[in-house]
Amino acid sequence: MNELILAMRFHPRSRTSEREEIDVEHHLIHFYDFADVIIPKLLNNDYKPTDEQYLLKCFKKLDQNNKNYLHKKLFVQTMSTMEDALDKNESEDLLNFLIKNENLSIGNLPDFFDYKRYIKHLLPQRHLIYLDLGVAK
Repeated sequence: MNELILAMRFHPRSRTSEREEIDVEHHLIHFYDFADVIIPKLLNNDYKPTDEQYLLKCFKKLDQNNKNYLHKKLFVQTMSTMEDALDKNESEDLLNFLIKNENLSIGNLPDFFDYKRYIKHLLPQRHLIYLDLGVAK
């Protein structure tokens, strides 16, 4: 993402730089700058969607006790402290989603969620998920 943001900021016809001067706090990116940079990358297949097995390896890395489930708040906290961390609103949204989605809950352990079912939720055919937790594919 940092590479993309820099590419958008310094693109020859960038509109983003002007917007950032106006609203530095929110780091807004002009849609046309995003499109100018990302569309060629997508057309060249520079970004590949991840698959279910790769995501499972990522979650297994977090699940050090091999229980096939994770604590909801600990997962959100982990996602909030990574390099490309979730902001406060995104963290709250993720936690609300995990809490309200009964399909993900572990029956007798309400504070935990089944990450295999969560992965299935992430991977409908219409979604492309790009993730890197330092797990080799």
